[in-house]
Amino acid sequence: MSSRWLTVLLLSVLATCTIMDVSGQNRRKAERLFSDAKDALQLADEPKAIDLLNKSLQVDSTFADAWGLLGDVNVDGGNNETAISNYQKAYFYNPGKTILLLLIAQNELRTGRYADARSDADKFLAATLSNSANRLGTIPHQSEVIQARLINQQAETAIAIMAHPLPVVLHNIDSEINTPADEYINTITADETTLIFTRKSYKSRLARPLEELFIAHKDSTGWKVKPLRFDSSEEVNTGALCISPDGNTVFYTLCGSYTGYGSCDLYVSQRRNNEWSKPINLGPTINTPGWETQPSISADGNTIYFVSTRPGGIGKADIWMSKRDKNDNWGVPVNLGEPVNTAEDEMSPFIHPDGKTLYFASKGHPGMGGSDLFLSRLNADGKWQEPVNLGYPINTYADEISLLVNPAGDKGYISSTQKGGYGGFDIYYFTLPPELRPSPVTYVRGIVTDDETNMPLAANVELINLENAQTEIKETSSQDNGSFLVCLKPGKDYGLNVSKPGYLFYSQHFALSEIKEAGNPFILNIKLQKIKTGSTTILNNIFFDIDSYALLDKSKAELERLVNFLKSNPSIRIKISGHTDNHGDDKLNQVLSENRAKAVVNYLINAGISAGRLSYAGYGATCPIDTNLTDEGRAKNRRTEFKIE
Repeated sequence: MSSRWLTVLLLSVLATCTIMDVSGQNRRKAERLFSDAKDALQLADEPKAIDLLNKSLQVDSTFADAWGLLGDVNVDGGNNETAISNYQKAYFYNPGKTILLLLIAQNELRTGRYADARSDADKFLAATLSNSANRLGTIPHQSEVIQARLINQQAETAIAIMAHPLPVVLHNIDSEINTPADEYINTITADETTLIFTRKSYKSRLARPLEELFIAHKDSTGWKVKPLRFDSSEEVNTGALCISPDGNTVFYTLCGSYTGYGSCDLYVSQRRNNEWSKPINLGPTINTPGWETQPSISADGNTIYFVSTRPGGIGKADIWMSKRDKNDNWGVPVNLGEPVNTAEDEMSPFIHPDGKTLYFASKGHPGMGGSDLFLSRLNADGKWQEPVNLGYPINTYADEISLLVNPAGDKGYISSTQKGGYGGFDIYYFTLPPELRPSPVTYVRGIVTDDETNMPLAANVELINLENAQTEIKETSSQDNGSFLVCLKPGKDYGLNVSKPGYLFYSQHFALSEIKEAGNPFILNIKLQKIKTGSTTILNNIFFDIDSYALLDKSKAELERLVNFLKSNPSIRIKISGHTDNHGDDKLNQVLSENRAKAVVNYLINAGISAGRLSYAGYGATCPIDTNLTDEGRAKNRRTEFKIE
């Protein structure tokens, strides 16, 4: 060999050795920086850890472990797209570590890249089946195989759901409510004019988020927002609440209270003098040493749905239900069971005012990844139907956590991170597709005042099913402004009774048995009269057949109310008067009205009221209170009244 070629060979060997030496030095330096980054993570100093990992990769861009750890950090920070890129580079430089394929697939599912997620999950499973996959020299854990198969199933489900999108457009509710922080909707009143939500903001990436409750009232100019405060000196976490249809009672979660039975318990507060009362724990029947949260109250206020980790459930967090008895005590909670609850988490139950349509979030039912929203309907036999995924774009690759639906059943409210918002989670509303709607419900909203002073009254309000004389809703009008609100289900005839000691009671009738749609709400201004001579009230729920004076069965609730009123006020005497419209013969109308008044008096006597306290008269069509030219006017004129004598 010539000396020239020998020189070239020696130089080549020296260069290779130099490169290898430099490469080794770089790897050792990268490993030191990598070790320092892990120490920083142990101290929860994420920014420092990211800086050190980036420096490590600047020294040695082929360092797979550094790429992998950077991916983990970005997952923790919610930067899933960046994490995918990190994991892909880690796998490129270390293809033997096939667990990275599973991590890539997980994050592709979280970002809605369903086809990619399915492909990478399949690659991981194929490598496992061929025994070529290993994790640091070991065969992949069975749980990892299960995860990969679940990713594959979720991706298939999501692709199928997105193939049939719903005609849904989400509308941002208002800039007064939504901000660059996260806003989560908690509850909305039946008339959709009062909304309560949680606002979560961050002072820094590592600091604990600040969660605050706000209440928003809607008027003709838009939403007005203010903090929601409870009468409590405790500095505890408050959230996950629901409000009664009338807006006067709130059920919510307190965590860490000295009055609690566990980590988080359910409490109740009442609105008094435009403030909320001191929280009252719902007691050990509802609350346990576990975790109780996310209540949803039925329209009648007698059934509460909530999430709990108490013993006896099916999964991690289940939906439970408790009923309130006649003594206002909550019964032992019952697990909703399958098919609603699964081995995973079920969250955010919302029972619609129809009483039979439940919306909730779940991580256990087939969906699009994360938690999706579902609905289940209650059968006539008391069993819940198989949950239905609400579909795309209501559900997305992100976590959908709650849905509220208005009484009419045509509008939904949701918190979402969709693009175009004010930042983070915003509250949106949308038109609910017909197939996802509950049974429609309307409502009656009233204000109770003193007839003479016009001052608001805290009165007892009862909604009665006239078919069986059963009271379906009992509540009290607000002492602040006399307001109340109760929901009405089409297909029933209702009697409304408003009463207060010292006053004549008020009754109203809602004939909805032939109506299937929700219709417009009923707005009432109720002026209660003090009990005194000359005061008169109409008994709107006394019924007779045409040209008959035989009392119909559905008059029973009103008649019993009158009996109880007379027994509670034993010193008063009353006169029952009967009235007709102007159709027919005047003399026959006179006799008919008198016989109807007499029928009421006879009922009262048979119920134990002294005949000496009662009198009656018939006035035919001589005392109309409305026109006789319309069906509605004539119906008002056909009435039974009583007067204090």
